[in-house]
Amino acid sequence: MTPVVHVAADLGQGGTERSIELLATAAEGPPAQRVVALDRDGPTGQRLRAAGVSVEIFSGDIVAAAAAIAGQGSAVALLNRAGRPEAKWNELIRRLAGGPVMPLEVNHFGWLDRGAIADGLKGSFCVSGTALAKYLRQMFGHWPSEAELAEAPLALAAGNNPVAALERPAQDKAELRRRLGLPADAFIALRVGRPDPRKWSDLLIVHGARLLRELPHLHFVFLSAPADRDAVIRSAMGNRATLAPFTTERDQVARYMAAADVMLHYARYGESFGYAIAEAALAGLPVIAPATPWGDNAQA
Repeated sequence: MTPVVHVAADLGQGGTERSIELLATAAEGPPAQRVVALDRDGPTGQRLRAAGVSVEIFSGDIVAAAAAIAGQGSAVALLNRAGRPEAKWNELIRRLAGGPVMPLEVNHFGWLDRGAIADGLKGSFCVSGTALAKYLRQMFGHWPSEAELAEAPLALAAGNNPVAALERPAQDKAELRRRLGLPADAFIALRVGRPDPRKWSDLLIVHGARLLRELPHLHFVFLSAPADRDAVIRSAMGNRATLAPFTTERDQVARYMAAADVMLHYARYGESFGYAIAEAALAGLPVIAPATPWGDNAQA
């Protein structure tokens, strides 16, 4: 089986890093998978090492990173480029092109980088049909015919990344609410996501405050909100909102999901593939999400 090298810019805590972690630790995957960070280490890197996965950090040295990726011979390099084209990725692709490593991208957002294709990128795996549709429309300017697809300059594929179901807590909902400090008899709407402004929308506050006025038993839990929104949420919602600290502990996320009645998901940029939404669905929570038709719209 061909060895796989997962490449990221950073190994912090987000959807891109979660994709790498799931794939690099999957029992069904090829043996001896490696992970490379072009820039910085982080919580995902620490968990990968604990799981026995080889992790290398290069602090912005693209030349050294390319040499390390190609240094062990034939392999597939999965380039997790989280966003628009960046010069470091184009340099890495140029240094890998023509060597023993095949550079493929894991495209999380549907961005098209013609320069990367010209530099030697061999294929693009879009994490959802939404991301692939966005990619194709940028490439062709319209939905392509089969003949046009056959002439595409690189291989294309789409699918949804794996999501492991959260193990359901042993405690019942009443006990979980007591332990988490949540109101026992409320209808709880939960927001799960990183405290990143790109994953947040102030419509949660505007719409949430209106809903609180109309629904006397409603209570919001934000797991979590950007720190600079805390005072705004408190002003608009008072004690009918719980501001829970950001956590990467899956058991704690599972407790909040099991204690809630519904997931309310807003993301300003939409989702190309939303892990929080998928995890909520696997936990049996109904999900309410807005459409973002002019951007990533996988949440719909």
